Amino acid sequence: MFFSVSNVFEKKRKELNQFAKLNTPLTSEEVIHRSKQLDHFITHYQKRKISKLDIHGIKKGSTLTLKIEGELDIITSELLSSYLATNKHKWTSVQEINIDLGELNFFDTSGIHSLILLILEVRDNNISIKKIHTTKTSFEVLNLMGIPNALKEINCGNFIAV
Repeated sequence: MFFSVSNVFEKKRKELNQFAKLNTPLTSEEVIHRSKQLDHFITHYQKRKISKLDIHGIKKGSTLTLKIEGELDIITSELLSSYLATNKHKWTSVQEINIDLGELNFFDTSGIHSLILLILEVRDNNISIKKIHTTKTSFEVLNLMGIPNALKEINCGNFIAV
């Protein structure tokens, strides 16, 4: 699925303008954060990079494998949430899930956030996470951020880095 960088940029610009109307100081963390997001989109727009994310659910018996491919970033992260909302009603007989990130080429903090929300939603629906498959490089980035340890503490899956 493709997303318009200019549409997402416009959405973020409006959010920043709303903060300006609230007389939020320009040096506040929130304004700086939103400004950095706009910078990100300006860079994307100048390079005309189109983020693409594909999600495939493969169900075998009571096990579901979610294969997430492409770029999971600030532009596409909402697609993962949308996929979950659209498909979770089909998972009533699912007892365990595998998440395959082996073909995930890029992710940013927004993408990681949407991935964590997916994992927590799965856990809250009493589905156990059997494994999370990723590349060694992706695992190193996730590990630097403390994601594997945080998920281990709440008993949410084991990472397998290949």
